[in-house]
Amino acid sequence: MRSRDPIAEAKALGITVRIESLPFGDSWWIPELRTITVDETVVGPYRDAWVAHQLAHAIFNPDTIEDRSAVELKVVDSTTRQSVVLGELARVVTEEHDPVAIAHRLRTVPELIYARVQLLTPGERTFVGDLVDSIAWDQWSGPKTFECVQYPHAHATPEPVDVLPTIRRW
Repeated sequence: MRSRDPIAEAKALGITVRIESLPFGDSWWIPELRTITVDETVVGPYRDAWVAHQLAHAIFNPDTIEDRSAVELKVVDSTTRQSVVLGELARVVTEEHDPVAIAHRLRTVPELIYARVQLLTPGERTFVGDLVDSIAWDQWSGPKTFECVQYPHAHATPEPVDVLPTIRRW
């Protein structure tokens, strides 16, 4: 099974990854410093997921896309596709139906599995058939959205936005 190491990927691209106390949020991408900072309270596979998310921000340079939400949508799509390989997900789901156990076996987090399933293309849906429908999401108390926080302008209150419905329209 492939195990993604987003911290090693960031370092290979010349991006520093720092773990420290953040005043808000789980992680930040600071382009001017080429640095990803993850809050020290985020651990294990959640840390990897946030590093992968911010790494995608580094790759999809927001300066090249005017709409900040479009950047976030590309980041979510990229993060889920690179973190949850469809063939591996299908194989594990034949043996396991609990979202937490599936995430553990794939070395990721349930939120990324949920988003990956929601983002299946018609061709991918045909490939996995009804397998992903057997995941027992009712056993998981986590969020059924994949939210990002958007800042409409510098001094605005952050607004959580569920990006999955917009991604599905692509």
